[in-house]
This record gives sequence, C-alpha cells and structure tokens, in this order.
Amino acid sequence: MAFEPDYGETLVTEEERDALTDVARDLLDEPIRKADLFDLEQRIQTEVTDELLAKVGDGDLEVSEILTDHFVRDLHSRLYGLVWEWGGRQRARETNIGIAPERIAVEMRNSLDNLRWRWEHGTGVTPRWLGIAAHAALVHIHPSLTATVA
Repeated sequence: MAFEPDYGETLVTEEERDALTDVARDLLDEPIRKADLFDLEQRIQTEVTDELLAKVGDGDLEVSEILTDHFVRDLHSRLYGLVWEWGGRQRARETNIGIAPERIAVEMRNSLDNLRWRWEHGTGVTPRWLGIAAHAALVHIHPSLTATVA
C-alpha cells in the first residue's frame, strides 16, 4: 500500500460501517480501518480484472459486450457487491455529482451505445481512448451510490 504513514489508522465512519455488507464486516478485523477496507477492495478488483483480461485475451469477451449497461452493472456488483450494500445498485437519490436518478438508465444506455457504435464503425477510436471515454461518460452519469472511502 502506498499511503502516507498513519493513514492506515483512520477508522471508517459510522455511515461507511453501516453501508458494509455482513461479508465485509466478517472479513475485516475490528476496528475497521480505511486502509484494510481499501486493501479488500483492491484484492477484489485484481481478481475481477485478471478474470476479465483473460476472457478478452481468449476472445471470450468482446468490446460490444463490455459496452452495455448490463455489463457495467454486473461489473460494479462484482467489484463492490461483497463489500458494500450499494454495490451494483442504481442510485435513487440526488448527489453532488452525476445526473438526476430518473435519467440514469437512459443516459447510460445512450452513452454506451454511442461508444459502441464509434468502435464498431472504425471512427479512429483506439482502445485507450475508448476506455477513457467510457470512464468519463460513467463518471458524468454517476449511476451508483458510493461511499467515501478515502
């Protein structure tokens, strides 16, 4: 972990603790420290990333499958569902970032469809650009409710 000394001693807030799943609480020692929570999230991310990269490398996962709202929701659930109660769920309340909750599904589908069309029709899109554009679109929409774990 590349945090400054003593960062790891910061405890999760009560709000964060309430949003943790029972599985996460069982995996983390009491008191629950932010650094341990971060490490758990990173282990899950590494496992999911390794699996998906292997599927892409084997040709079992195409860009057209990745750029779907179903894939994005499933990915979010896999990354955060074991740790956070909100993992994989669409946000239902206003936040200080993102669009209005009632517009999330349509905007996410439209953005991903647009990116998939650009990829499939050879508009000079590189894999790097595609990843950056997809990330930017999803950050703009901010479909999921997230907790602050920094």
